[in-house]
Order: sequence, then C-alpha cells, then structure tokens
Amino acid sequence: MVATKGRPPVRENLPHSLVHRSLSLRRRFLPPHLQQRPLLNSLLQERLCRQLAATLRPSAYSIGSYNKVFACEWLNNDTVLLATKCNNLLRLNLLNSAVTRVPLLGMPGRSRVSPTCRLSLTTAACTPWRPTGRPPFWLLALLADGDLGVYELPDLRPYALLHGAHADWVFDAAWLDAATLVSVARDSSMAIWSLPEANFSTDVDPDGFAVTSPRYVRKVRDFQDQSARLRSVDIGKCGNLAVLSLNSFLQFYSIERLDTPVATIHLGSSESSFAKETVCVRASPEPHCFYSCCVDHVTLYDSRTGLASDSIESKDRLSGVRSLACNGPVVSYGTGIGNVYFYDVRSHRHLTRHLGLCKAALPGDQQQQARQHQLFRDHNYLHGSQPEYAIYSHKYDADCTRIFTAGGPLATTHWGNVAVLHS
Repeated sequence: MVATKGRPPVRENLPHSLVHRSLSLRRRFLPPHLQQRPLLNSLLQERLCRQLAATLRPSAYSIGSYNKVFACEWLNNDTVLLATKCNNLLRLNLLNSAVTRVPLLGMPGRSRVSPTCRLSLTTAACTPWRPTGRPPFWLLALLADGDLGVYELPDLRPYALLHGAHADWVFDAAWLDAATLVSVARDSSMAIWSLPEANFSTDVDPDGFAVTSPRYVRKVRDFQDQSARLRSVDIGKCGNLAVLSLNSFLQFYSIERLDTPVATIHLGSSESSFAKETVCVRASPEPHCFYSCCVDHVTLYDSRTGLASDSIESKDRLSGVRSLACNGPVVSYGTGIGNVYFYDVRSHRHLTRHLGLCKAALPGDQQQQARQHQLFRDHNYLHGSQPEYAIYSHKYDADCTRIFTAGGPLATTHWGNVAVLHS
C-alpha cells in the first residue's frame, strides 16, 4: 500500500510502478483518455516486458521427494500445477507452500503410475488461436503409457481419458481450440482428439470419466522417410502447426490439411549443434513464426517459407536450451544449468538481467541444506559430485508479471527437483 500526504492509500502493483518509474509520469495511474489509446498501451506493455526481469525476486519452494519437474502451469494467482518425471501431478499453493497430489487417470486394470514416465501439462487457456468455442476449462496431462488425461478446471475433476493413438511416451500436445487438441509421441505418431460432450456419448470408465478414441492418427516421416521421434508441437496465431522431432527436422502444417506438411526444415547434420537436443518449439507472437531450440541456439522460423529469420545464441553454450516462453517482444529461454535469459527480438540483444538458480532465493547456509534435501536419493551427490540444475519449464502468470520456474538435476543419474517463484 502506498500513502501520499493528503490522499488515501493507493494499492500499487508492478505494471503501474514500472510505468511511473520508467516513463516519469506525474500521475501514478494513466488517465482514462490515455487508456483508450491502443498504440500507447502497446508501447507501455512492451516497456514493461523489457523491464520485468529487473524487478523480479526469487522465492524457493520445497515440494518434497519428487524427481525433476518437467512441466508447470498456473491454475490461478495462488496455485501452480507441477508434473514430475516420477509420474506425479502436484498442486502447489504459493501462499502456504502446501503440496497436494492429484490422482492420475488410467485404463481399468492398468497401472496409473510408471517410474519412467515423463508427465507433462498443458491447458486450453494457453491456446493462441481460438476462432470459436466456449471458454477453455481444461487441463491436459500426458500419461505414462501413451494416454492423455483431461481434467476439468478449476477443481481438477477427471473428465476424459484419451486412449488408443500412441504406443510410446506422449511428449507434447497443443490445443487447437477449446475442445480439440493435437498430440505427438516418441513412436512418430501425431493424433487429433475431440473432447466428448458432457453426457459422455463414448465409453465411460467406472470412475466416472469418458474414454475417447482419436479422431485422426498419422505416422510422421522425416526428410529421409524414416520414422520420426516427435518431441514438441505448438499452434500458431494463424492456425498453423509446428512439429519438432528429435531426428533434427521441423515440419509445419495447416490444420485444415494434416496429411502433407506445408514446409519441412532440416535443422542440420548430426554433427551440427542446431540438430542436437531439439526439445522444444513454441509459437511466436508474430504470425506464422515459431521458435525452435537446440543445444546452444534459439532460432526463429517462418512457417510460410521454411527459412530462419533470426538466431539467438545461448549465453550458456553447450548446456542446452530446455524451455521457451514469449512475452510480447521478449523471448525467454531456460538452460541446462539453471538460468533463464531474456532476449529482445526488436533490438536483437539480450537484456542485462536474468533469472538464476533457486539457491539465490535462500540466505546463507540454508543453500547447502536445501541442496541436500532436494538431492535426497543421489548416490553421486553423496560422494561429492555437484549436479547442474536445468530449468525444464518456466511460465508467466496471467498478468505476465510473475514467472514460475521448475526443473531438476540435468544428469539422469541424479534425483531431485527445483521450484521457484520470481515475483
């Protein structure tokens, strides 16, 4: 709360304080006639995006004995959902640090927990292209045995199990609209799903959720006509689809025709750094453009031409880029050694401030205690090996004023987790 002489207290938040400080406005809040100017509001929003990193302060959370947080999503202003490598879906309360496990869906008679699963998350609220349909209220969890579980938000009630398209790990999925999604898996399959109606016209599990089959399944081949290990997928603002493979190629599709790609990009030979550790593709705020990451670069591609229009060299060379996020003209990327960097695509330069490891949020000797607690099952750590932390996921909140980062040790032989709120 901010109180001025002769005036009642005024609640000050981050966007208003940044505007007041950086633009030297006399009034703390924009007058109504300025708020109606889209160009001015756009300029102010861009200024806020560029200065956000300099205002954030980290707060670390202990989530217990879970291994590697591979995905995180904001449920609301006070709650974040986490998905771990050890196949657990967690609800983290940012106010009291309480952690609650969410039961996973599964087919009758089949195990719902796999110690080797890469559980991931996505919500329909993240879809940049929604021409029609009701407001999104769905959370998607990618499960152990090639199935996808859909939960109804905000109470996380099981709604549907999407079954029958994939025979291996489902690595990523994206919402085409509020009731349709696309998923990709390591067995080279790409599937389109439609959520059932509330009356469950399809099969119903005894637990009360629908079991749905895919609407369309396609085996994706790479540029050498070999099976592709699909790693990531995202939908652009204009309805175009990008699919990234571990086989070092990137394909673009029109959602009206998924049988033939619009363009296919060979990212490089096996010796090229652009073809190594291609784990994430994300839509750019610019129409028809997508960001793709590799071991030491983030590259912007145009889906219409298949050409690269910009390339960002990672400040942590050879550590790998593990996560991507866009906020206006600023693209941020998380690396394999625990940093999140911000790059201004308009001025083609990195911002001076970045987000570091979670230990920066802990004072003094608590850093060592936290590392020992989070690496509780680590044989190598007990013998003196210090693991590197990777940021596997980082997400802005709905107002784009806070960032939640999550991850864990980079090496597969290490067990642990990291969860940090930057606000």
